[in-house]
Amino acid sequence: MFMKQRTGATNYFLFKHSCSKMDEYIEKKKQEDGISYCYRDIAVASLVRIFAMRPKFNRFLVRDRLYQRNHIDFAMMAHKSLRSGEDEVIVKVRFTGKETLLEVKTMLDNAIQKAMETEIDFGKTARFLPQFVLRFAVRCLRAFDRLGWLSDKFLYNNSPFHSSIFFADLKSIHINYVFHHLYEFGNCGFFATMGKERMDAIVDEETGEIRAEKVLEMGVSIDGRFTDGLYYRYMTKGAKQIVADLSLLERNLADDEIFWPSDVKKRKK
Repeated sequence: MFMKQRTGATNYFLFKHSCSKMDEYIEKKKQEDGISYCYRDIAVASLVRIFAMRPKFNRFLVRDRLYQRNHIDFAMMAHKSLRSGEDEVIVKVRFTGKETLLEVKTMLDNAIQKAMETEIDFGKTARFLPQFVLRFAVRCLRAFDRLGWLSDKFLYNNSPFHSSIFFADLKSIHINYVFHHLYEFGNCGFFATMGKERMDAIVDEETGEIRAEKVLEMGVSIDGRFTDGLYYRYMTKGAKQIVADLSLLERNLADDEIFWPSDVKKRKK
């Protein structure tokens, strides 16, 4: 009640892990199965798995009422090329949380390919409209959004702001992670950015030895009104377990392994 906006209730977290296990797994699957995974595939599949096991992160607020999603909507923006000024496209995928790493990769690759082939440019369309029309339209959208009137059929399927996870693959454009702000428009309370890998000093927990290793870093911004510090600990612990043993992502989750909380109302958005 005291924190009305996401920007004032955001917690920031840096997840950093050695790339050695991921590199070994990626090379192994390429040799054995001929499948070329990348860090993005592993990061997205891990986030989907964590959201399934810790679904309090998959909540949102509408008019001071707390809702629980019954699916996991993943959103990201993709560049058609790395040339300056090139258009971005919206990529959205709806997961159940039960998917394996291969299923996540296939669904994500298909969604990216479909988005790249879609010739919809809202920016060019908006430039032909008078400014007062655009301002009025935006005000209406914001008002409808606050009231929870924007349905799946109208906007949710094409809006990255209405999602469980907003993800940015900054590694693909060769820059480091950032702590991205959360948007007041929409209902996404989880933003993750994956930066490019770099060399860093790592301390071996068993021997205390310091060595240089390649690490991958992810900056996470989370709406802190849904969870507490202990729940964050469960998230980080689960993420480390997955990265340490990526074979966990090769099996589907059973229904009884997805713990939907019963303390809030479910809402299909």
